[in-house]
Amino acid sequence: MVKTINSLPAIEELNLFGSDLSDQGLAQLDNKQIGKLYLGDTAVTQEGITSLQELQPDTEIIGSPDPSELDRILEQTRNDSTSFDPEKQ
Repeated sequence: MVKTINSLPAIEELNLFGSDLSDQGLAQLDNKQIGKLYLGDTAVTQEGITSLQELQPDTEIIGSPDPSELDRILEQTRNDSTSFDPEKQ
């Protein structure tokens, strides 16, 4: 998953909420053009988040978005034809 994310151009919002992402996977994330990164309900620790913030200070990292924000993100992703769909790869 991380390799594919790193190959993408600028990403406005990346929702990894509920994924199996860990600190190790987060450390491999090298796409420096991510606007917002949602990491709620993952295995990522505060230490992993702090390390990523040092490397990518322009990325807004969000732990657990409120449910209405998550619903908005999911709906936008479903409707946005430019959204990444790993099942189509």
